[in-house]
Amino acid sequence: MGARIIIEETDVVVVNEGEQGIAGPEGPAGPPGGPVLEFAFSYGDATPSTLFTALAGKLVKGVSLFIEAGFNGSGAALSVGSQADPEALLAASENDPTTISVFHSSPNKSFGADTPIFLFITPGVGASEGHGLVAVEMEQ
Repeated sequence: MGARIIIEETDVVVVNEGEQGIAGPEGPAGPPGGPVLEFAFSYGDATPSTLFTALAGKLVKGVSLFIEAGFNGSGAALSVGSQADPEALLAASENDPTTISVFHSSPNKSFGADTPIFLFITPGVGASEGHGLVAVEMEQ
């Protein structure tokens, strides 16, 4: 417990804080579904870029790729997956990083062991711009 100083117009009042009270009641349950993990990226980011670790047996329901500024490099490509399978969750053929848009895949995939998941970025020759967001929907 610390003391706080409150200045009221021209007077200075020292107030000692009391102990925290008991916790209130638990709020209502949220809507059904799983957590959504979000990761911002840019054309110049190190690649592959670790997004998260998929826990063994947990389902990766969906991957959404939001291109907010198109990549201007020739041959630009993006994919989401593991080191063993870089396109396990979102293949490069399922998106176009040169186009401002949203691309979605529904891999409904789980892994047998905890598996690091990466974003693989090929910015393309001569790239000087391009960024977006990856959103991954997981089983709860």
